[in-house]
Amino acid sequence: MQDPLPALLAFSASAGAIAFINPCGIALLPAYVSFYVGVAPEEAGLRVGTLARAVLLGLLATAGFMAVFGGAGAVLAAIGVWAIRYVPWLAAVLGLAIIGVGVALLLGYRPSVAVPSPDASKLVAGRGIIYFPLFGVAYALASLSCTIPIFLYVTLQALSLGGFAEAMTVFIAYSAGMGASMTAFTLALVVAGGLVRRFIYRVLPYTMRLAGAVMIAAGAYILYWQLFVGGLLG
Repeated sequence: MQDPLPALLAFSASAGAIAFINPCGIALLPAYVSFYVGVAPEEAGLRVGTLARAVLLGLLATAGFMAVFGGAGAVLAAIGVWAIRYVPWLAAVLGLAIIGVGVALLLGYRPSVAVPSPDASKLVAGRGIIYFPLFGVAYALASLSCTIPIFLYVTLQALSLGGFAEAMTVFIAYSAGMGASMTAFTLALVVAGGLVRRFIYRVLPYTMRLAGAVMIAAGAYILYWQLFVGGLLG
């Protein structure tokens, strides 16, 4: 029997990378841009030191992602083993929930960030790289308001592995995927800072509906997989 862990790790990392672009978290990106410019002002040319600094700051933000998702995953993995037998059905229900949220976003629903998070404007005032992990924590917490169905689906798949250590590797992969997107975004600030800033402010008004379309597609795929490939109707 083929080991499902490698495929699940790849899926979780991809889900985390995609989940980075969500309407609840993306609202913090303008503050992140200002924060980055304050810590590492734009320099002429693509110097090796500048690129290395961008990677370092992206990795520091990734540490914040891992603190949030790894911590939440550890709790869920520790208390959620009893739900393993119900994973296929719970995943199908989550697929329907994701579709519902996507439809609501397309129709104009604007979710509020109910999860408490640090004030990004205060982070900007800190002007130190030590605040990048805190920004990662803030971004992860804010993102959960919009990506909780995706994270829960990843959680259910992690629990299906049957072991705590295996489940934790899935959560780490999810965090690493989101961190890879954050690092790529930070590098983009180095390569084309002005263009990136203009792009963010232009797309902000459309992020909700775009997120809705993506969530409908993701929910439909999850539902199809569980019902027809996973064998719930077979």
